[in-house]
Amino acid sequence: TLRYMLKSFLLEYINRDPSKKDITKAQNAIEYCLSIDSADFLVEDIFRVFSSNGQEEIYISSLESFILSGYFQTADVPPKLISMIIDYYSKAQKMAILEKILLQFNLVRQDPKVLTEFCQKENMFCALIYIKTFANNPSLFLDPILLLQHELK
Repeated sequence: TLRYMLKSFLLEYINRDPSKKDITKAQNAIEYCLSIDSADFLVEDIFRVFSSNGQEEIYISSLESFILSGYFQTADVPPKLISMIIDYYSKAQKMAILEKILLQFNLVRQDPKVLTEFCQKENMFCALIYIKTFANNPSLFLDPILLLQHELK
């Protein structure tokens, strides 16, 4: 199919001169995958290419502007991508940006328990409230508010 051929061309483009660290390749790959609504391809295949070339940080940092611009709000984001982003920003100690990023995702596919524990540990109250909205349990909305109240005492 045409979609398969275009994905093959994209992988070929990314693999040209793998020793060259090129943020433009990452941005082009991200933009293409988002335009064809293929977050799984973006996370699995595209990430694998950047990872095998030792360019994970370029890949993850290239995602930031797309995420904060709202491109991922309706995308079906695989849990693996969320996990990679959390790891990257946690290691870089960029928790404020990470919280903004988490607020931009549709978290239906994510494990709310894991995200809740992380956000509680890092005192990310806005993200915590946002995550609780995906749990389909109205009583859970109170948890972050009670936690915040306890922190403020």
